Amino acid sequence: MDNVAKKTLLCLPALITLALTGCGGSSSSSSPVDTSVSLSATVVDPYIEGAVFCVDTDRSKTCDAGEPRSTASAADGSITFDLDAPLPAGSLIIADPASLGTHNGVAFTLAMGALVGEGADGFVISPMTTLQSSSASLTQAGDVSASLTHENIAELLRTAGLTDITAADISADPMQGIGDLSGVVTDAQLARIQATLSMYGFMKLFNESDALNGKSVADILASGLDTSGSGDVYNLLSAMVGAIQDVVSPALIAQAQGPVTAANGLLPPGAPALPTVTAEVIVKAGVAILDRVVGDAAAACNAASGDYTAGLAAATTHLGDGAFPLLVEELGLAYYAAHNQAALEALLTFASAPNMTALMMGAPQATPLDAGLACASGHFTVDNTLNASCIPS
Repeated sequence: MDNVAKKTLLCLPALITLALTGCGGSSSSSSPVDTSVSLSATVVDPYIEGAVFCVDTDRSKTCDAGEPRSTASAADGSITFDLDAPLPAGSLIIADPASLGTHNGVAFTLAMGALVGEGADGFVISPMTTLQSSSASLTQAGDVSASLTHENIAELLRTAGLTDITAADISADPMQGIGDLSGVVTDAQLARIQATLSMYGFMKLFNESDALNGKSVADILASGLDTSGSGDVYNLLSAMVGAIQDVVSPALIAQAQGPVTAANGLLPPGAPALPTVTAEVIVKAGVAILDRVVGDAAAACNAASGDYTAGLAAATTHLGDGAFPLLVEELGLAYYAAHNQAALEALLTFASAPNMTALMMGAPQATPLDAGLACASGHFTVDNTLNASCIPS
């Protein structure tokens, strides 16, 4: 091989690269490198729709211009961030106050957040994570100088009466599997959602009260573990836990199932059986009532210049009513009917019954079933006398 041929072979790779570039190809050195990171999370109390969050890069606990925003949360509470790099340690995720979203058909009013670790993805934002993020002391460099841990929060909840809560529950999705729970349901299966709803009520008053939200991490822990009667955090959190255990309970799921089981026993041969009552409808009923109770309590606390005991008194006005569990059962049945409209309407046609009252043989529980069938939006609100009405679609 002569020298000309050798030189041609040596230059051949460069000639091929040059030809590809000239024809629209690209070399590895000239193509941009995609460094974007897609980050997901779930916003729940129960699932929040339409909420937007930011990565609080300067640790100011406000969403400032230029800080990365999430997509608005979907019906299942899912949000997505598109970032230039994975999250660093001690990242603070907070709600954009202009877009807190809705839950259960009404405006959601708690600005939630989460303190997440390095490279976090698929995390949950809930009232429980909000207690941790709101209590955290952060530096602009990203250091967390003080914060309640997940075990701290679990201990506060256990002391307040939710004995089945663990540290792992604080960062978990409390609604996962709720729609599948029916029949014999245990307190342990409901513990996560009971904890989330209790913490929602607690955080609403906590944020309104200067005596509470000014406490340090150590003070919150000490007050939450003080069961002597002088622990402000314990007094408030245990009241909320007690209320939620009354309205989202295995007993009420079983009570709501009673008239449905009775109706199935009255069906003519060949008629399709009514679906079972799931924990989800009791959760939705409890949330509708809790929104009213907590809304009144927060307003009373605010009107009393941050005196959370005034808020507790306002909440007790509702919670002390002996008809409270019955209201939850009736509202749960309304949600049951709203969630199972197709099955109920098919059954009515099959049974030639004019309404659910006729099908249920005049049982008093039939009225909320009729209300659920008539509610096109599938959501209810409760007024200040604890009367429920359908939210217009």
